[in-house]
Amino acid sequence: SQSGRLVRVYGGAAPARGVESTWREKAARYADSKVRIAQFAAAELVAPGDIVFIDSGTTPAAVARQLSTRDDITIVVAGLASLLELADGTVEVIVLGGRLRRTSASFLGQAADHLLDLIAPDVAFLGTDFLDPKFGANFPDLEQAIFKSRVIARSTHSWFVADESKFGVSAPFRHWTRIEPPTGIVTMASTND
Repeated sequence: SQSGRLVRVYGGAAPARGVESTWREKAARYADSKVRIAQFAAAELVAPGDIVFIDSGTTPAAVARQLSTRDDITIVVAGLASLLELADGTVEVIVLGGRLRRTSASFLGQAADHLLDLIAPDVAFLGTDFLDPKFGANFPDLEQAIFKSRVIARSTHSWFVADESKFGVSAPFRHWTRIEPPTGIVTMASTND
């Protein structure tokens, strides 16, 4: 319980609600699914000449890895993990900038908001902590939820890229971004909704 991952309850312990794993902890989980999702997204959802927004998160970073050697697109990146995947590539890269939110390795704040206002991505690949058919995409803080909504509004097409860990019984956090057409989900998870 000292690490914050468990909460003492009557008769034992239960998982703590809303404990955020770091991006490094998430990177190795469901790695095969992330690669397959990224391969599909890069091959099927990105066209020559596109401006591609890539969010923070380990599945968006896998998409960045797949696109890193393209010479016919421009990538706008909002996460450190994605930026690292692109650093040794040949693709044109624009870094959103802003304040580094260390847990998710995302760039947020006024600088990120300002640069986002100056671009109109053709396609955006977004990360999330959880997906719910009723509420949408779930995040640890309100600033992230607002930022994702702004990215969706600025982009022609938006896709949440999510491995099977993003679906389940209950959302870990209380901040949401709605998922409405034309925004979609790319996943390997089997869903009934």
